[in-house]
Amino acid sequence: MTSTLVWHQGALGDLILSLPTLHCLKVDKRVSRLHLISRTDICDILIENSLADEVSSAENGLFADIFVANKASQKASEFLRKFSSAFIFMKRPDDVFAENLMKHIPECFFISTGLPEGFVDHMSVYQVEQLKQLGIAGREIPPLKVKQSLLFDHCGKDVITIHPGSGGQKKCWPLDRFLKLMELLDREKRFYFYFILGPAEDPDLHRISEKFVSANGIDASLITDRPVSHIAPLLKSATVHIGNDSGITHLASALGTPTIAVFGPTDPKIWGPYGRRVSIVRAGIPCSPCAEKDRRQCLQLSCLDEVKVNDVLLAVEDILKFS
Repeated sequence: MTSTLVWHQGALGDLILSLPTLHCLKVDKRVSRLHLISRTDICDILIENSLADEVSSAENGLFADIFVANKASQKASEFLRKFSSAFIFMKRPDDVFAENLMKHIPECFFISTGLPEGFVDHMSVYQVEQLKQLGIAGREIPPLKVKQSLLFDHCGKDVITIHPGSGGQKKCWPLDRFLKLMELLDREKRFYFYFILGPAEDPDLHRISEKFVSANGIDASLITDRPVSHIAPLLKSATVHIGNDSGITHLASALGTPTIAVFGPTDPKIWGPYGRRVSIVRAGIPCSPCAEKDRRQCLQLSCLDEVKVNDVLLAVEDILKFS
């Protein structure tokens, strides 16, 4: 039985895609305690679901000098020596970082989060396969559990959550289409909508969305700049979640919520939300998916523009038939 360190500096969506790998590590009999160094806004959820025993922030100054040659502080050295093994999630190993870790931790393993040449499978599968090569068995991860929240009152109606943003602006379906979709779904007056807007979103999105909801008499609340720990119970309670290729969409599907994800330039076969109740909506034009360098240069984004409101509406209606 050993104490294991896991280092993961990815964004929310990247971390969610790595949860099946964390689950495999946590249930392995050779691991007694798992200390995750990552983003801390989801730490309570990970601990509640036994995916980690402790979580530290990767932004803690204690860890900064691990990336500098021969400069690990006494406190950092003492911290690292507590572990007998480490699993480092990175696109490519950092030589100085790796050297510093291996000076203090007997066994260090690197789990690549970058795509190898010709890779065609899902990213979470690729990471689990890397563990299998180390003799750690793959296991299916159940939907995440979260505690119910009393922060939100949806008047007894079924909940639909919508997140029109993403960490990458070129992965965002146009805002006016999300709003039109909400208007069409509101015709039955069956739903209460939560429109989730994060700190990365353009301030104009807040103003436009609020004005639209008010003008159309839609039962909706705008959720702005809330921590993940507040948003997760809301996503869990939703009848369906609708969003782009984003961390919030990945979280919704990991919670087991029926999820509709609009994809454009990225490949859902690799980056799609994992889960049994996920519907991908995309235009399927020849240039999509595309390489990141092509995405940066693209001015038209036809892959998103060609996704019509009715395409997503039909996907919602299909999910509602079985809810």
